[in-house]
Amino acid sequence: MSSSMANATLREIESLAMASGSDWMYSRLFLPRDQQPAFNAMLALRTEVGAQVARVSEPAVAEAKLEWWRAEIQRVAEGRGVHPLASGIVTTCTAHGIAVEYLLELVDAIDMRMLPGRLLSAADEKLFRYRHDGVLAEQASLLAGHDSRQELELARALGELRSHVDALRTLARQLAQGNPLFADASLDAAAVDRHAPTSEQLERFLTVQWQRWDHLRVAARTLLQETNPAAALAVQWALLEDDYRRMQRQRDQLPNREPRLAGPLRRLFIAWRAARRSRRRARR
Repeated sequence: MSSSMANATLREIESLAMASGSDWMYSRLFLPRDQQPAFNAMLALRTEVGAQVARVSEPAVAEAKLEWWRAEIQRVAEGRGVHPLASGIVTTCTAHGIAVEYLLELVDAIDMRMLPGRLLSAADEKLFRYRHDGVLAEQASLLAGHDSRQELELARALGELRSHVDALRTLARQLAQGNPLFADASLDAAAVDRHAPTSEQLERFLTVQWQRWDHLRVAARTLLQETNPAAALAVQWALLEDDYRRMQRQRDQLPNREPRLAGPLRRLFIAWRAARRSRRRARR
């Protein structure tokens, strides 16, 4: 790949990372500058593959696209890749020590998130939480040089919490699309009619999931007190706590409409303040 093509690919990767629409956009800003391209590449992969799957309506076509990406990631790793964007993503990640297996986990997360029938059991739900956000949290910690057992345990806890919150926040829309980001077993336990859920069913389900949110918050907070997290993860905790406070105030409205997220400038300010506190603690 020529230098001009490589630079164009890196610009495309950064553009896709910025378009991800995820709170991980803020975390990437607080990684060491020389490690940001690798995290951008992971976000770009999730954005691009997710967009390609979203554009098709036939599950068989979506599965074929996902399988192509899995194969192309492997081909690039073996030096046989042909797709410029895939090549840029994989080579950038591997150059920063991110194994291709983690990129395949991100593709598998899209598979579980966007194709119906993938989340059946509680074990499926936990695996999805790790693949969708735990992988990003883990790699953010590693890219920042925070690689102890406790720091990686914290990363996985924050990833699970991030995924749970996003699934809860988008429950109404995902139910309307027929693919909620909760396992069938979780919905069945609350006797939720997936096609026409009543407000009582949703309230019952939400009560259980709020309790789960509290449990995950306590677990993450305990780990936070035992270690000094990377600034990129401190940012996630601050944003999650902001989500908790706002959604708690709006909880009565959750069955009927999703709460509107705060504006990006406010989210960026919260992230910046959390990262600054984290770096001050690290210097002590």
